[in-house]
Order: sequence, then C-alpha cells, then structure tokens
Amino acid sequence: MRPLAFVLLVVTSLIYPSISYAETPEAQEALSIQGIATIELKIGNKQYLKGLELALIPEAVVPKLKEIRNTRWLEEASRFNFGAGYYYLDLNSIGYFAVKNAITRSKTNAKGAYQFTNIPEGNYRIYGQYKSRYASGYWLIPVEITKESKTIRIDINNENFEEIYNRDVR
Repeated sequence: MRPLAFVLLVVTSLIYPSISYAETPEAQEALSIQGIATIELKIGNKQYLKGLELALIPEAVVPKLKEIRNTRWLEEASRFNFGAGYYYLDLNSIGYFAVKNAITRSKTNAKGAYQFTNIPEGNYRIYGQYKSRYASGYWLIPVEITKESKTIRIDINNENFEEIYNRDVR
C-alpha cells in the first residue's frame, strides 16, 4: 500500500504543484501594475469592463503592432471605402500579435480590477481591446518599470484609448 500512496503523491505533485502562501521578501518586493478598467459610452454611464483580457507587451514590439494595424486597415478600407474611418480596424490581427508577444497577461474581474505581477524592469505597453455594437478600439498604454517601482496604478478608460471608433447607431 505504501508504494501506491507514494506514486499517487508524486503524480499529484507533478499535476498540481504546491502553492506557497507564505510571504517571502521576494514577493513583497515584486514589481506590479494594477488598476480598474471602465468605459463610458454615454455621458454619466460608466461601466466596469469585466472579463477584459489585457496583455503586457515590450515597447520594442509596438512598431510592428502599429505596422500590422496600418497594413490590415489599408487592405480592408481600400476594398470598400476609405472614408469609413476606423470601421475596418482589425482588432483580431492586432490582438493576436499582442498576445503572442506578451510577457504576461491578465483578465479583469467583475469590478474591472486587474493586476500584472512579477514584472522585470523595462518599458512596456498595456494592450487591451474593446468591441461592442456601439464602439470598438484598443488601448496601448505606456508604462516604465524601474527598480524603484513597487506597485504602479494605471486605470484603463476612455481617456487613454489609443484609437476608438464610435459607431453611428440609428
């Protein structure tokens, strides 16, 4: 019976690694970013963005992300109507690239709260996208992590959208 119990313990340990809840000095010194994500589609009607997926991407990949954005927009807009503004903004291509190059990801909870933890020093952008029947757009918020940084608070909202297209709903 003992060999079976040992095998189960080893297999369980491999599948479900132990989680330490003890506060370590390293955990206390971890660099993190946190904030609340909201959107205001109508004046005075602010909503929490629950379930918003966010990616923390290195600053070095931003030029390629913008190149993808421009290329895909030109392809789509030229086929239909250049006067359509950002209606043809391809969030899927931009989002795929951002997630593929992310150093870490986060998802907002029911109150719009998010957090990135254990971030190495460097320059990054917080990428997130929003799409509804009323508007679509994305965030590309710059953030610098230094040795002196502990917890940086960055709220995600209408004011720091990189680009947004408001759809004319009639």
